[in-house]
Amino acid sequence: MDIYDKLLEIVKTEDDLEEFLTHESEYEYLYHLSRIRQNILEWYDFDPDASLLEIGAECGALTGLFCERVKEVVALEEDEKKNKINGARNKKYNNLKIETVSSYSNQLSDEGSKKYDYVTIIGNFSEEKVVFAASKLNKDGKLILAIENKYGIKYWSGEERPDTYSRMRLIGLLKYKGFKVSEIYYPIPDYILPFEVYSSKNLPKEGSITTVSPSFMHDKVLSLDELKTYDMVIRDKKFEDYANSFLVFAELLDAEKE
Repeated sequence: MDIYDKLLEIVKTEDDLEEFLTHESEYEYLYHLSRIRQNILEWYDFDPDASLLEIGAECGALTGLFCERVKEVVALEEDEKKNKINGARNKKYNNLKIETVSSYSNQLSDEGSKKYDYVTIIGNFSEEKVVFAASKLNKDGKLILAIENKYGIKYWSGEERPDTYSRMRLIGLLKYKGFKVSEIYYPIPDYILPFEVYSSKNLPKEGSITTVSPSFMHDKVLSLDELKTYDMVIRDKKFEDYANSFLVFAELLDAEKE
């Protein structure tokens, strides 16, 4: 039985997943099942009459939140086992449709396909998904994506550095793919299990960040003092470049011309 078989059994038999997690320490359970995952967008004021396409829904950590906030949700995921978990976990929602897609690029030629008011890519970022999102977004819709920051402080202090983007490179990539970034938010400690979300209009002050980024995958060997480093980059007005993750809102560039 692999981890996804276990997760399917858990969501089918456990009435309270948060209670279940109090007795479990495995990162996979926390990543896929914790309600803390929803903090990344729980605060956002979605249009309740909108439609939303969730690209890379995984096991439905955010799908239920979307179902509660908008009129229609389509959850796309390439892994059929993850789709089964999502379906079992969120079976109470009648505004949810779960689809398996083997490749995002093979749908790009379908010009008559439905478009959505929101398209989300939360983690597992790829340029292919951005192109696909552009093809599925209404002209006045919003792309919402979360991604690790290549230069995040936790990656200087012992965590394995992801193959991802800096803030300015991400903005440039989205522009190249047809998007204009309207706002970037900065979840702390990261987008996966966020406890605070800062913005360019509400940046942290020195001393605001008081907890070292947790490492669930392995023992962490600190190579710098994270809290002092946060205070340094905040003082030097560089926090936005060294936050661990980005939460980005963007719109289609073509929409500005109409």
